[in-house]
Amino acid sequence: MALRTLTLLRYWNKIQTRCNTVHAICNKIGNREILGNYTFAEPTYIDHWVFPLSTLRYKEITPNIQTLRNKEKGDWRHLSIAEKKLLYRASFRQTYAEFSAKTGEWKVILGVVLMHCTVSLWIYLYILYYINSSLPVSFKKDYLLAKYDRLDALNTHAWRNLTSNR
Repeated sequence: MALRTLTLLRYWNKIQTRCNTVHAICNKIGNREILGNYTFAEPTYIDHWVFPLSTLRYKEITPNIQTLRNKEKGDWRHLSIAEKKLLYRASFRQTYAEFSAKTGEWKVILGVVLMHCTVSLWIYLYILYYINSSLPVSFKKDYLLAKYDRLDALNTHAWRNLTSNR
């Protein structure tokens, strides 16, 4: 009995959440018509070539657009070109050619990237010539040879001490 009650409560919570979501969606989209299945979690309007048909109409339904929609159900030859354009603009914000037109934004991005590369190169050259102009003494060949000789002598001396103690 308790399990059944918990199941019913969980189901009731899902229904309440779904109802709240529907009310929130209706508050967001206003008086716009939902056309089909949702592309994302809720109905949205997107002008993009990946989603050629949006799930919402672009504009809200006004009396002028509603009369044109009723007139649209008949013969399209009775509609003028201006009315057809108004109907199209009520459903879509931009045409395919408008939203897929080239903007030239890549030029700005390329310019910024090249400026960063130039600044980085100048910083690298400054560090190379003015900060790291000479290596420490410990990197010179004579010093390294002397260090290896000293280590060899120390290791030989330590090895003799270890073997003589046994």
